[in-house]
Amino acid sequence: MPAEYQALPVPGFNGSAASYTHREIMASTTPGSYTQRGVTLAANQGVVLAGTLVGKRTADKKYYIYDNSTLDGRDTAVGIVRTDTDTTGSDRFANILTRGIVVYSKLSRVDSPGLTDIGGLYNAAFDTLKF
Repeated sequence: MPAEYQALPVPGFNGSAASYTHREIMASTTPGSYTQRGVTLAANQGVVLAGTLVGKRTADKKYYIYDNSTLDGRDTAVGIVRTDTDTTGSDRFANILTRGIVVYSKLSRVDSPGLTDIGGLYNAAFDTLKF
């Protein structure tokens, strides 16, 4: 069950709700079991949910929601967004996972080419994706 917290005024969270639900996507947070990095999510993609695959657009070097039907860099998945990030109106900084073990059922924008891009191995018995 997701944990519910009081909303804090932090960069990237522009919601007016008094609370939000944190949806942890990681199945393992053991030190050394994952790699994350800060990136710039491009503006006007709405709320990019935790677990969304992203690609890096070649023209502006910003990260966008993964879209296998394009040919501009967004068609190659390079990571998974770690926390919900509201990109409405402006670019936002976010952390993406580039290696780790996540809960597969909490991912979005997942397709076979995207899993191949990130080197993902799905384990149906545990509902996890290792990449």
